[in-house]
Amino acid sequence: MDPIAERTLVCLYPDGASVPVQLLIGQPRPHPKGDWCCEVSGEGMRLWTGTSTIVGIDSWQALLLSLRFLRAMLEAEVERGALLHGPDGITVISPEELFGETGQS
Repeated sequence: MDPIAERTLVCLYPDGASVPVQLLIGQPRPHPKGDWCCEVSGEGMRLWTGTSTIVGIDSWQALLLSLRFLRAMLEAEVERGALLHGPDGITVISPEELFGETGQS
């Protein structure tokens, strides 16, 4: 993967475990069967870890769907009681804040 963006968080689980989470998004590239794809990688989450290939009709859609996929994975962890923290391990951050939705217009 040729990462174009990465983010490190700390996930505090309801059982008290504090785990570093590393998220990566790869550069959009043509998919062998046509269309475009982005690889995404996540380490440290409990519901999904590893690398997945996200496919879209063009580079824009592949990148957008990759971001949506990562957001859905983080939201699923939060729905099960996890708290996301910034890299300092102190500042709580919501998936909305992480993906730029702060409620301000």
